[in-house]
Amino acid sequence: MRFWFVIVGTLVFVTWLGAGEVKDSQTLPAPSWMDEAQKRDWKTASYEDLKAWAEQLGLNDTGTAEDLRNRLGQSLGFTEITPAPKVEQNKKILTIESARSAGFIQVDRTDGGRELHLSGGVHLIFKDNTKNVTHDIVCSELWYDQALGEMTAKGHVVYTLINGNSRDVFHGDSLTFRLSDAQGIFYGGSSTRQQTEQGVTLTFTYQGKTIKRSGNDIVVMDNGTITSSPARPPNYELKASKIWILAPGEWGIENAVLWLGRIPVFYFPFYFQPGDDFFFNPVLGFPGPSDPRGTYLQTTTYFLGQKKRDDSAMSFLQVAGSGGDVKRVQRGLFMVPGTPPPQPDHWILKTTNDLYTNLGYLNSVYAEMPGLAGLKTFNWWTTLGVTRTLDATGNPYQTSPFDPTLSPWSQFQWDQGYFGPWSFPLRWGAHVDGSNSLFTFKFEFYTDPSLYGQAFLNRSENFSLTTLLGLNTNTNTYTLPTIQSSINWQLALTPQSMPLPWTFWNTLSLTRLEADAEWDQKTNGAYVSSSTSPSAYLYAPSLFTLPSISLSTGGKLLDFSGTTAAPTTVKSALISPWASASVPASPDTTEISSSPDNSNSPKSSPAPALILPTLQPDLTIDKTVSGSTGSLSWTYSPTWRNETRYDTTQWVQPGQMNWAVQTQQWFLNQTADVNYQQSSLDKTWSLSEDVNLSQLGQKTWVLGSGLTPQQVLLDQQTDASNTQIQVYQTFSPTVNPLVGIPALAQSHVTYNLKSRLWSHSFSSWDTSSNTAIYQDSYWDGTPDSVPINNVTASLNWVLLYPNPVFNSYLAWSNDLNPRPTNQSLSWNFAANQDWGSLTSTLTYRNIGNGWNPDPWVANVTWKPFTNLSFSQDYTYDLVDEKPQSAISTLNLWGLQTRFTAQQTFPYTFNTVSKSWTQGTQMDFLDSELDFTWNNTWKSPYFWKGRAYTSLGLNASWLINLQQYTQMPLSVSYTFNLAISRFLDVSLTHTFTNNLMYMYFPGIVQSFGVAGLPTRNFFTDVANSLALWNPSALQQGAFKASSIALNVTHYMDDWQIQLNYQASPQIPVGSTQYQWVSTLTFLIQWYPFPQVKANVQQNNTGQWSVQNPQTPGVPYTYTGS
Repeated sequence: MRFWFVIVGTLVFVTWLGAGEVKDSQTLPAPSWMDEAQKRDWKTASYEDLKAWAEQLGLNDTGTAEDLRNRLGQSLGFTEITPAPKVEQNKKILTIESARSAGFIQVDRTDGGRELHLSGGVHLIFKDNTKNVTHDIVCSELWYDQALGEMTAKGHVVYTLINGNSRDVFHGDSLTFRLSDAQGIFYGGSSTRQQTEQGVTLTFTYQGKTIKRSGNDIVVMDNGTITSSPARPPNYELKASKIWILAPGEWGIENAVLWLGRIPVFYFPFYFQPGDDFFFNPVLGFPGPSDPRGTYLQTTTYFLGQKKRDDSAMSFLQVAGSGGDVKRVQRGLFMVPGTPPPQPDHWILKTTNDLYTNLGYLNSVYAEMPGLAGLKTFNWWTTLGVTRTLDATGNPYQTSPFDPTLSPWSQFQWDQGYFGPWSFPLRWGAHVDGSNSLFTFKFEFYTDPSLYGQAFLNRSENFSLTTLLGLNTNTNTYTLPTIQSSINWQLALTPQSMPLPWTFWNTLSLTRLEADAEWDQKTNGAYVSSSTSPSAYLYAPSLFTLPSISLSTGGKLLDFSGTTAAPTTVKSALISPWASASVPASPDTTEISSSPDNSNSPKSSPAPALILPTLQPDLTIDKTVSGSTGSLSWTYSPTWRNETRYDTTQWVQPGQMNWAVQTQQWFLNQTADVNYQQSSLDKTWSLSEDVNLSQLGQKTWVLGSGLTPQQVLLDQQTDASNTQIQVYQTFSPTVNPLVGIPALAQSHVTYNLKSRLWSHSFSSWDTSSNTAIYQDSYWDGTPDSVPINNVTASLNWVLLYPNPVFNSYLAWSNDLNPRPTNQSLSWNFAANQDWGSLTSTLTYRNIGNGWNPDPWVANVTWKPFTNLSFSQDYTYDLVDEKPQSAISTLNLWGLQTRFTAQQTFPYTFNTVSKSWTQGTQMDFLDSELDFTWNNTWKSPYFWKGRAYTSLGLNASWLINLQQYTQMPLSVSYTFNLAISRFLDVSLTHTFTNNLMYMYFPGIVQSFGVAGLPTRNFFTDVANSLALWNPSALQQGAFKASSIALNVTHYMDDWQIQLNYQASPQIPVGSTQYQWVSTLTFLIQWYPFPQVKANVQQNNTGQWSVQNPQTPGVPYTYTGS
């Protein structure tokens, strides 16, 4: 009979290291012969003897033999053996979670140690708190040598390594593992790790004949295999004789072959991905098809901060992670892990040096220095460039054929930069910006608009072998550089707010104080060699603003609130149960005292099982009898700016330096407002009174000498028309008389009055004196001086409150004198239930010609169950006493029928012109009859639950009941086949029949056209489906309007998409339909996301290849 038991316990290894301290102030006596013998036994005792000795002395008997010896030596005073460094308790913990049997096996060793043998469902966890690492082992059998701290596991071994947030799982035949340094060897091992590539989570499997792990975290796999394909055999795999994982982001492979199925496609004799980068981060690459710069070498050197690492195209090999957060220091040519010297947080200072075979050389210095000199942000950069002009094809521009007598410098045209009137074969630019709690600033300048984009865009700081192979699209993708059409200088004060100590004037804010300068791009008149050169453009000053200032201030002249009644105690509703004398105590309850007597407190008596909470007194509620709250406040907000515009037409070339002023203008916008607000505390009424003064003004006070008289006059008239002063008063009281009745609480009466008290505005222009004429207008009771004078009232009634089944809304609005007559009275009723609804809206208006109703609008919806509903929309003209429209809609299991009758013109068919003739008088006629049907059938899963099919049918028949020839029938079907993780096929075919009226003999005969034949519906259907008979297809009335085929093939890590779309179209310049089609292939390999291509062919035979990661930049090739 098998002996079953489960060990649920914890063997805690505690290293009590270090002998007792020797007191140097005390002379120790000479040891006796008994002490010498005891010390000899102590030195030579076996593990079991040491364990028994420690148990006899009452010491901790866990740990290795050395742990026990040091612990006994400390207790007995023996210090000749150097103790291990002292560590804190419980740094390393071994927990045996489960095992079916356990026992000790004697080991033939000099120290006479024993091994613990566990078998049957063994599960143990070893946690190393010193490294924050957890080792989880599940196996069939395990031998553990406590003296040496080693274990060997066999039989279906599952080893899980948890290091921080990472989790690696290994499976294998056997594992030998040492607890002290986590060094071990795995035989027949495999590991899995999930990694996300392009939004798809893949599970990579790593296998090796042996997997060795050293104490310093180096992993070596012999005869290793890596794949993410779950198929057996895998669809692809990378096999290597050795794989090294040396450090985070540092790995290597030897004799590696990439297999696709059974086909070797690539061989790596040796590849090493260093975890340490060159300090100047070189990136060497070849240009893509649209990159005119040529082959390039880009370098980036960091003096402060460090670069952000990008994943390599072979990032799935990085078992140990990228190591991107590791601090590094320069050692020789490399940046190695280490502690850099102290530097400010979040500072970056780097320089770039880029060399291009076509473009030339570009250098820049870039810095981010937040916190410098008290600045919250501070950024700056400079750039220099010695570049050649490139023509439209991307090749270096040459003004003449190659001349061997000229120097290499003179063979090509070099871009020019300017400093004042002087030109140099050097482009330059600079930028600086910053901010703190008081101000912000920004200054920049570039010799040409394209310099910034060429210097800072289309760069990379991470290099790998895959960049040269063309797999790393992050560095090979080229986008057109940004063109800065303008540059801006700005110096601004940060918005400031200063609270003031007075109530009547409590705030003063400076919302804007700044100076701005704008430079716009324009053509360089001094440069005529090549329009593609950056030197063909320059910046000229266009606008200078000094100052632009905005203020805001205000305060409260009066602030008050109403009075309330004295607080009352409401005991009938919120009385505490323990304080009521009128409530008799239950005979089985015990009286609880809330007095401050502490005889039962925890300090004076044993603590009870439950500590009673503090009893609260009766709740006192403040009841508001009457009162109101209100305030009288004022605000003032002025804004003023001065603009100087320069005449850029005179800035033809940099050497001219012409700062001719075109105009100088100031602009004023200020508002002053006094507002009074008051409302009752019970929300029965509210009042708002407002007086507002606003002023707009502008003045062109400097006119350039280059302006024509017409331009001067136009500026003066613009100034006058934009100058005005207005004073308005607004008064708006609101009464809620039924607020105490919940069913009518939303009812209200509101009065709105807005009056113009005074205005001063431009009226006309005196041509004789060339002066503006202004007009003063006062309140005179005319409509112009009273833009709003209106009273509105509404009665909102929830009939069965609180159940909102029936709602009634009655609203009245009236514009009072002197406004033109505009009165309205409307009533809306709504009833809502789960099975249907009813709405009705009726409005009467009086706009001076008597009361007239708007069309009555009603809707009824009936929905007895989910798949059946009927609705009727009806609009009736109450003035002409005739219906305007009636729309009936029936929905039944995907079929929708819609009938529309409305006021429309009748049509008659002209047998001579064979066209429809519109009548002259509208009438309420049948207008449209529409049928639409949508349904999808999905088959049960088949093929062991992996696949299913579905068929969707969509049909729409739109019948014009006035012009019978317009009743097209459109039918489309969509067939889908889905096989899990293998194939998705979707075919959509749409047909349109524009001759549906010819299937009805009565309609054909009504046209009165002799010899007009009828058609047979079923014959047309048969002809339209006869794909093998072109003649029948031409005779059929069902014509294909579009076809789309989408096929997606999933091959674990691969995805292949085929899309075909076609439709008949009439090309430009033609009168006949042509079948226009597009065929698209998309191939993608998830482990290598860079291996992706999108290939298209249109009906003209033109192919295009586009990188899906950079849409909109296709590379087009023409050919068969």
